[in-house]
Amino acid sequence: MQQSIAVVLLAHLNEHQYDYQKIDQLSNELSVSQSQFKRIIKPLKKSGYIETKEGINGGIKITEAGRNVDLYQYLSVYNYEFVLSDYPYDKICSPCQKQHTCRLNQMWKKMRHEVIETIKRQKAN
Repeated sequence: MQQSIAVVLLAHLNEHQYDYQKIDQLSNELSVSQSQFKRIIKPLKKSGYIETKEGINGGIKITEAGRNVDLYQYLSVYNYEFVLSDYPYDKICSPCQKQHTCRLNQMWKKMRHEVIETIKRQKAN
C-alpha cells in the first residue's frame, strides 16, 4: 500500500513541482492519516526525492532527483520486490528437472527482464 500511495504522491508532486504542497491536504486527498503519510514520505526524503519545509509556507515538494528518478528506483526505497522475481511454474516443471532448458522458464526470464527494464525507463516527468 505504501508503494501505491508513494507513486500517486510522486505524480501529484511532479505536476506541482515548484510549489510546496501542504501535508495535511495531501494526506486528506490520499485518504491516509498524517502520521501514516509522514511514515510514507520518510524514505523518500531520506533518498533525496522530496524535500519538506516547516512553517506557514511549508509543505512538501519533489526535488530534481525525484523528477529524474525511474519508477524502479523510486519503489526500491520501500524495498519493493517485484512479483515477477520468481518463476511461477516451478511446482509444475520441477518434476521434469529441465528448468535450465525449459521454454517456459526461458520465456518467463525474458518477460521479467523486459518488464523491469520498462519500469526503469519510466521517469517522473
